[in-house]
Amino acid sequence: MPKPITTRPITDLQFVLLLGALSMIGPFAIDTLFPAFPVAGAALGVSQAMMQQTISSYLFAFAIGSLLHGPLSDSFGRRPIVLVCIVGFVLGSLGCWLATNFSTLLGFRAVQGFCAAGGTVISRALVRDRFDGARAQQATSQITLVFLVGPAIAPVVGGLILQLVGATQWRLIFAFITLYSAVVAILLFRHLGESHAKENRLEFSAPALAHSYMAIFRSQAAVWLILAAAFNFSGLFLMISSAPAIVFGLWKLGTLDLWKLFVFAMGGILLGSQLSGYVAARWPHSRTIGLGYFVMICACTAHIAYGALVTHPTWPLAAIPILLYAAGSSLAYPSLTVMLMDRFPERRGAAASLQTFISLAFNGFVAGTVSPLVAGTTLKLAGAQGIIMLGGLVAYALFVWGQKRLQHTVEDTIEV
Repeated sequence: MPKPITTRPITDLQFVLLLGALSMIGPFAIDTLFPAFPVAGAALGVSQAMMQQTISSYLFAFAIGSLLHGPLSDSFGRRPIVLVCIVGFVLGSLGCWLATNFSTLLGFRAVQGFCAAGGTVISRALVRDRFDGARAQQATSQITLVFLVGPAIAPVVGGLILQLVGATQWRLIFAFITLYSAVVAILLFRHLGESHAKENRLEFSAPALAHSYMAIFRSQAAVWLILAAAFNFSGLFLMISSAPAIVFGLWKLGTLDLWKLFVFAMGGILLGSQLSGYVAARWPHSRTIGLGYFVMICACTAHIAYGALVTHPTWPLAAIPILLYAAGSSLAYPSLTVMLMDRFPERRGAAASLQTFISLAFNGFVAGTVSPLVAGTTLKLAGAQGIIMLGGLVAYALFVWGQKRLQHTVEDTIEV
């Protein structure tokens, strides 16, 4: 049965939708500005390469915040940390909207990133605080769907705003983000109660924080679960971060055609998340994850074959492997996350923080290093995605092997 979490009336569905809206803020705000890079750079007097720093500053601050907000919520409660973060994000977005020079914009982007990390990290702990068993996996699947949709639709939304108001009004992209986050903040103030009881809270200090992370790192099973989830999503993020090169360079489509890639990515995310929620009460985690990897392997194989056989890739055929990979990744992700949270009932916030930080580090490496190297051809992109996916498969296989070894050790001890 669900555990009480709020002090105001709210249904389970409303709770999940609210956390979905909260968790999406972080990834959504990362690259909504991307379609406006040319005009924004010209207005601020910086190059396109310099404009890329608006992403870097956001991600750097997000990474730092993801390490802090989870443990803070373990010590001081979920509600106060979430509320401080969402208010900070609204103010940071407002600052970006009103920024008149590039340095100010970078500073407020960092504020956005640091505060956005709180919603992304703590929403996972909130789900596990409220729900048990299959319902936890279902709720995580639903929130994961919204979370993964964020980076997929962000450039599309940014482009639509520019179409409606004109390219010179690019700052209104931040006005939209400010309005959206303010609405979420109001809903959180009204409906989000405390779920982490005082008697279960941990001391917060630098040594205590280090102890929490070391406790997680000492668990080989936790490390393999974190790495498996990070590799899986990075394989999808490679396609998302390479979207301009794919759509404009490989598919030879126009500047308003980014949606033709993202609609397939979102379709796969929706399919995988819905299937994960459907089988949550019917299948064990291992079977769900196994199916997820089977779908990802099929997607990578098909993508590599297509890249090897077709010289000039065309939409929509070239987008089908992206849909399949997104489905497999989002099918496995909720089970991997729930299994990780269950290993640390008193440190769920820290576990979620560490998972987010490592996943973000992987995504940053993929976007900044891997994508520029392989985005020139479909075959290179597909091959890189396959290698990344294999990293996740190996990590999960090591987790399974470790669990079986532990089980055999326990059985041998009992027999003795």
